[in-house]
Amino acid sequence: LARELVRSLGRMVVAIVDNNPNMVGVLEESLTVESPERLLDSSDTTLYYVICTTSFTDVGEQLAGRGLSIGDDFCASPSLIGLQPVVALQSLNRKLLFTSGFRPSEKPSSGGGLYLVEIDGLDFSYRKLHSGTCHGMVQKNGMTFCVDQAQGILLFNEEFRVEKVYEIKPGQRPHGIDWCEQTGEFFVAASRQDCILVFDEDFREVTRISLSEKFRRSGVPVHHINDLCVVGTSVYATMFSLTGNYQHDVFDGVVLEVDAATRRIVGPVFSNLWMPHNPKYLKDGLCVCDSLPGFLRRNNGQIAGNFPAFTRGLA
Repeated sequence: LARELVRSLGRMVVAIVDNNPNMVGVLEESLTVESPERLLDSSDTTLYYVICTTSFTDVGEQLAGRGLSIGDDFCASPSLIGLQPVVALQSLNRKLLFTSGFRPSEKPSSGGGLYLVEIDGLDFSYRKLHSGTCHGMVQKNGMTFCVDQAQGILLFNEEFRVEKVYEIKPGQRPHGIDWCEQTGEFFVAASRQDCILVFDEDFREVTRISLSEKFRRSGVPVHHINDLCVVGTSVYATMFSLTGNYQHDVFDGVVLEVDAATRRIVGPVFSNLWMPHNPKYLKDGLCVCDSLPGFLRRNNGQIAGNFPAFTRGLA
């Protein structure tokens, strides 16, 4: 990278410096590599530093420790821009929650349930917080609401202990869940009923929004509605088939918008998806996992990421 920079800037480059003492004195592009101390201790305020190493985070901290300002006094080589997200991921320190829809297991690290993942750079650990066949979850006021197909809606406190269980009528197969601030209601996708269940704050059922005339006639679910998210008064739900034909090998999957206030179906906003899941509103835009081909879609449905597996779960 240093060679690229010298060749593009020519005589504007007055020195190459390196923290590695074994590099000091080596000739690079007609310039002798120097120790950084000589230039950093210099009173020459016209010098500008360009970082040409993948360890740009460490070098940036070193320069900042000398009183230099990023942008005004130094920057990273433009060739390193693509590596910045990689470095950010390698230094990530976060906690993540995820659910598993497998059967419950006595084993502490496998089977269906709610899990906590703790990530520290390249190291991670995880543990099971609850055993059950779990799908959607939503956090509200520090509390976590998680869907357990057998038990209903579980309310976890900040220490992830179950404080309350809200039963849901059997035969619904609840999946995705979200909270609507404007209407003060929870919305839950019921896969086995081809509908969206609407609950008040105490999980008393207010109504249900049917998404299928076919289900009303036959009693057989044909759309496979799964996940949903709420943005304002819009409920965005994912389903395998808009027309109800996925069981006939027609996967015309969509993200369908439903008006939370009027309970009316607005229509599909993303179409031609193959087993979609996890609609999310991230960075001022609607995203969705186009699961079977392994795509993350955003920006009007454009592919933003391509992954080598069935892609489900988005945060």
